[in-house]
Amino acid sequence: MATSEVGGVLRFSNEKANTIDFSYKSSGTLTTSIYENGSLDNDLSFDVPFTYNLSNSNGENNYKAVGTDSIYFPGGGLVTVPDASGSNANPTTVPTMASGYKYRIFKGISSDTLVMTMNAAYQQNITKQAITARSANTAYSYMVFAKK
Repeated sequence: MATSEVGGVLRFSNEKANTIDFSYKSSGTLTTSIYENGSLDNDLSFDVPFTYNLSNSNGENNYKAVGTDSIYFPGGGLVTVPDASGSNANPTTVPTMASGYKYRIFKGISSDTLVMTMNAAYQQNITKQAITARSANTAYSYMVFAKK
């Protein structure tokens, strides 16, 4: 996935993380693998182009520091991950779920840099036309912030 047109502010204070005018555009390839009775069906599996735009989102999330290199968001994190189960093929966001990030702070000459990474996985059942399928989704997030 490639991300462009990134913007906004991330502010940490008193166990709250605030996103202000958070925005980005992501594009890449969505890979769908279809399994039937536990076996991969290559005839039904496919790749499609994927685009997701988040524009000027504001939010507040509680967080807890874990050790010296991790942050835990019990009510969900900073990134929304779309799924394709919305009506008329319009994406909806995944349910809010607890998430954790690894982080590192790099000291710079003119500014410090915060790098946060997250591996996410969630599963859901989707029913369409009386057929229920189990959807397993994964996402990897790599975010870089410069201190102002």
